[in-house]
Amino acid sequence: MGEKRLLRICAVIFLAATMTFHQINQKYFHIPYSVIPDTVEALIDPSVPKIFLPPFYCAGYALTAAEIRGWGGYYFADAWHLASQNQVLWQGTAKNLKELNFEPPEGSIIGIYNPNSRYNQEGRLLTHVAFYIGKGYIIHQYGPFILKSRIDKFLKETQGEIRVIIVPPQQKAKNKITYKPIFPFLRGFYFVDY
Repeated sequence: MGEKRLLRICAVIFLAATMTFHQINQKYFHIPYSVIPDTVEALIDPSVPKIFLPPFYCAGYALTAAEIRGWGGYYFADAWHLASQNQVLWQGTAKNLKELNFEPPEGSIIGIYNPNSRYNQEGRLLTHVAFYIGKGYIIHQYGPFILKSRIDKFLKETQGEIRVIIVPPQQKAKNKITYKPIFPFLRGFYFVDY
């Protein structure tokens, strides 16, 4: 059985489990159903790290995904303090990549502000972060889900905007993250230890 076929089977099983989970989601998490295709996309793409972290730990996911994909060196912080701990390449407001006027470098962390976020508190520049993998795509944890999203589509659906683009600092952090594959026959699923 090919790896892609096995990943598709896993995605179908995940979706079946997700249907029940969505009843819980609507009651407690309030995450839009439009994330389902992005969740499936993340599951079947072996280059997207499947790291199982607590829900709403987007910064932990983005930074760990950066380490796994070879773009490490970021200083770890929560989403709203990440920009102050790392090197900011750009800061402003852009509702999509076209308004940004340049493509962020692959391996950068995109800081997003969503006025409807549960984490929208006075004085916070960001409410969410995602890891930019290039060609308009981000990978990120949104609530309990790991997603591979087109950034423009995600921003439009969540009424978010790009507020900051973060690149690894010149003086790299020495993070003590260990990770190993969960399944030797499936790439992309990891146990992570901080």
